Amino acid sequence: MNQRVTERRRARSKDQKDERKRAILVAAEAHLRESGFEKFSVTGVARQADLVKGTIYLYFDNREDLLLALYVEKLGAWGDALVRQSPSGMSDLAFIRNYREQSLADPLYLQLVANLTQVIQRNISPEKLAVSKRITDYVLERLSTRLSERLDMTAAQVADALSGLGLLMVGVSLRDESNESEFEKQALRIVGGIRAESR
Repeated sequence: MNQRVTERRRARSKDQKDERKRAILVAAEAHLRESGFEKFSVTGVARQADLVKGTIYLYFDNREDLLLALYVEKLGAWGDALVRQSPSGMSDLAFIRNYREQSLADPLYLQLVANLTQVIQRNISPEKLAVSKRITDYVLERLSTRLSERLDMTAAQVADALSGLGLLMVGVSLRDESNESEFEKQALRIVGGIRAESR
């Protein structure tokens, strides 16, 4: 009993609050991996974090707010991995293969991307949506800039390529298609089309 009371103590300092929020996100990720998207719940996260449900609501408005925070976190990690594995001068095909590999590396990332607009964003406050869009735009802008020199494209072209490849990747994952060569053909058309528009 004493351990549970200690864990329930209110986080008062900024560091304690940040630590509690981080612990909730870790628990949310574990719960999502165990239960899947449809069964993901605030109650399950609270149970996983060994907190009362009300504590979760001090940090997140609802289930979708938690999922959105996980998406933003996963987007940053995915982008960092994509850049790390994209050397300068790589071919479009090599980049497309890297894009696919990084997207498939963490199944939660694609699951969150696939549900972002239809489920997650529809059920959060306009204020939180605006903040998340600014963060997402910043992450994607930074990613596009970092990749532009490596791919010999403008940042705007990279942004268009990332958007097109993202839609293709989600479509493929939703249809549960694993035909790598078909993905590559369609992805090469997208990237080639973007390159051709600039000529």
